Amino acid sequence: MVIRNKERFVPLTDELLADYHKYIESGISVTVVSRAFTSARIKAGIAEREKTIHALRHTYAYRMLVESNNNMIKVRDLLGHSFVKMTEDYARVPMEYLKVVFGDKSGYVYV
Repeated sequence: MVIRNKERFVPLTDELLADYHKYIESGISVTVVSRAFTSARIKAGIAEREKTIHALRHTYAYRMLVESNNNMIKVRDLLGHSFVKMTEDYARVPMEYLKVVFGDKSGYVYV
């Protein structure tokens, strides 16, 4: 896949790869997909406007880094970033996750 003149390598299962090819062949625009995503988000009761298709990229980065125990360089390469700083921004760890991991223990300050 080439985006902004940069080649991106995205690991996909066979099923996802088949779905990707169907999408490309269908001629459906990104706008139509985005509107469908927004509609499904609202129907699911997820009201936050910042929950977009692009937010899934952030979720992917976070999960690849934290939950799949990958290093920042590998995640940077998977996302196609030139600099680790951009990957760090994508892979922000949510405060809710930190609270679950560390609990409500003295010695930790949530700021």
